[in-house]
Amino acid sequence: MNQIFKTSRLSVNEINSELNEEISDKLFLSILKVLTPSVVKELPPYFHNILTLAGAKVWFERMACESKFLTVTYSENAELIGFIFVYTGEDSEAHIGYLLKEDYWGKGLAKELLSEFICWCKVESNWSKLVGGVSKDNFVSSNLLTKLGFIKSGNGDNHTVFYEYQL
Repeated sequence: MNQIFKTSRLSVNEINSELNEEISDKLFLSILKVLTPSVVKELPPYFHNILTLAGAKVWFERMACESKFLTVTYSENAELIGFIFVYTGEDSEAHIGYLLKEDYWGKGLAKELLSEFICWCKVESNWSKLVGGVSKDNFVSSNLLTKLGFIKSGNGDNHTVFYEYQL
């Protein structure tokens, strides 16, 4: 585990697929607690029905293989409460996804998390743009991205709106 950045209430660490058994068991249990039906409602099918430790392991291995996988821990109680996923391709864009455990919604944590993530990206990454896709029904995330300076892009489909942030 490698700490990427810290805020006043959150610690964000990068985890790769090579975990020791103690860390992996704790991580897989946390995945089960975070990926509840309410949290994954608008996400792709591979986020749904993660109900066992074996399922959490398969999901984690996929995510760690496809993306930079960042965990979000609430500092006050050291509970893992969410994730950031960063998908990069051949260009300098980074497609991002984020989610937080439902118990932590409405506390300003997503804004705190993404604000510091943007600052970290400006200093530590080679990316020129962040791209986030949001379900058309997810007004809270859409408003958050807009408040943080993301601009709605013309790309999207019937279910998803994309927002871009120029670093």
